[in-house]
This record gives sequence, C-alpha cells and structure tokens, in this order.
Amino acid sequence: TSETHHPLYAHQGVNPIDAAETIAARLREWTADLADRHSHPGVERAAGTSAGMFVSDVQVDNDERPVFQLPKQCTMRVVLAFPPGASLQTVEDGVRHTVDEAATEAGLSRVALRRGDHLADSSEASPDTSVVKSMRASVETVTGTEPTLYYGHTASDIRYPMQYWDAPTVGVGPRAG
Repeated sequence: TSETHHPLYAHQGVNPIDAAETIAARLREWTADLADRHSHPGVERAAGTSAGMFVSDVQVDNDERPVFQLPKQCTMRVVLAFPPGASLQTVEDGVRHTVDEAATEAGLSRVALRRGDHLADSSEASPDTSVVKSMRASVETVTGTEPTLYYGHTASDIRYPMQYWDAPTVGVGPRAG
C-alpha cells in the first residue's frame, strides 16, 4: 500500500488472510461438487457426505510484524477426505485448478501448493468377496444381528492390503453391530 502503517490504505494491497479465505471457500465448493460427482452411499451413510474438507491451520509470515501492517504471506493447511472411486490424481488436479482460479480471483500474484505427507487413494472391499461374506456371517452368528458395513475408514491403514496386494480386507469394531 502507499501507506503501509494505516488501515485506511489496506485496500490498495492484497491481504493474504483474505485471499486464504477466498481459496478456502472455493475449495469447500469444489469438495461439495466432488462429493456429488463421486457419490458413495456407504460413505454418505457414515458421514452424511461422500467427501469432506476443513482448514486445519492458518499462519501469517511472522509474529514480529506490527499489528498495523498487512502480512506479506499466509500459509493455510487443508485436509481432504474423498471416497473410493475418486482417484488421488483427480483430487490433486481438482485442488490445483481450484486454488489457481481462486488465487487469480483474490488478486494474488503467486501461490505455492504443496502436498502433505498423508496421501493415498481411498479403498473399499467389495461386499461380494468371500472374506467379507464370511466375516458378516461370523458377526451375525455371534451377535444374532446382521452387521452394518461402515465406510468411515476408507482412508485408514486398512486400505493398504487392498491397494498394494489386492487383498480384500475387513475390520471389525463396535460399529459392525
């Protein structure tokens, strides 16, 4: 801004916190669209939606900047969950496109997008596999009640045997009945 220490002139610059808010809003819209395009009835039963997103952290350049100065940069961390059927590549491409569009809309000259370290496709075992059928029958025999398939853990560690060894995998817990 022409006068960096006065909020009356803040409109001459771009506040990266406001830009982060624009990006977060656009990512929420994109996530809702992803949930619609890759609707998964089991995940929706568990969570009420097929995809989810939240902003987990927002930080500005440093703590030593005077309160009356606009920050020069802002870092925002976002967590996404998506259902089986939506590939990691689809999600990454969608996030990149959405962030780029939102950054342009917010008047940013530069945005860096970095992947986190907890990334993998969601997975599910087909209910028609013998291991799932056997487990369902066992739970029903023991409890006298048909178990409920729970899809809230499609991105937990249980997916690794499915993804890396094509092994149908089942977890049993209190939500199974």
